[in-house]
Amino acid sequence: MTIDEILLNDNIRSDRYAMAAISFIFNAFGDSVRSKEYWPWSEKVNCEWPKTKGTEIDISYAQLFLDRALNKYNDEIENNKINLNNDSMDNTFKNDIRSLKKRINKVKFNTKTIIKSTNELNNISDNTTQNIEKITA
Repeated sequence: MTIDEILLNDNIRSDRYAMAAISFIFNAFGDSVRSKEYWPWSEKVNCEWPKTKGTEIDISYAQLFLDRALNKYNDEIENNKINLNNDSMDNTFKNDIRSLKKRINKVKFNTKTIIKSTNELNNISDNTTQNIEKITA
């Protein structure tokens, strides 16, 4: 199963997408040990943990998985798989779910900021390299 197939699979729960996003974030910053720990699929489902493809690509995948996690989460709530209005549900659990949603949105925002900063840094590096080449030429 490819990453694209996973992102399009309607049978995968939101928590699995969130775990995959966390895995890609760890992977992007060089922590392959924790990345493997969070990867929610195994060889048994024919979707092994992906090796890093570089910080920017890994962060992009993390963002895709976070988007999918939020969309699935909202679908699960709408389909009453998770019912936040259920009186029998513990209030602490309801607050935890709301808090998780806020944190996911914050990570999503920070991911966009990281991608923007990475692009700016790459441009500065390219400009610096060009200036050095002009000076030494």
